[in-house]
Amino acid sequence: GEVPAVPEYRLSAASARHNLADLLAGQGKTKEARAAYEEALKLREGLLKENPTSDEYRLALATTCNNLGGLVALGETAHARKLFTRGIELLTPLPPDDPNAKHVLKSCHA
Repeated sequence: GEVPAVPEYRLSAASARHNLADLLAGQGKTKEARAAYEEALKLREGLLKENPTSDEYRLALATTCNNLGGLVALGETAHARKLFTRGIELLTPLPPDDPNAKHVLKSCHA
């Protein structure tokens, strides 16, 4: 359904879709997981575009890029590489001691 324009609602909606995708991926439901990750990606891209200095939005988007990249890595290596590279680019401006950024960067496979 339609997500309200309020950033906090969109952030929550994106997180819910990302978490659903994680669950679906764990159950081997790749098609459904991909759709949920792509919805989260779209919401998170929009949030970061509107708030380009937000480390929270940047990290959330990097996490979704990484997870979606992992999901498509076997069948779509070029797309996966783009997602992993985007995730790394998103993390680059974050403080080097940010433990969340380090965790996501460590799991990127680009």
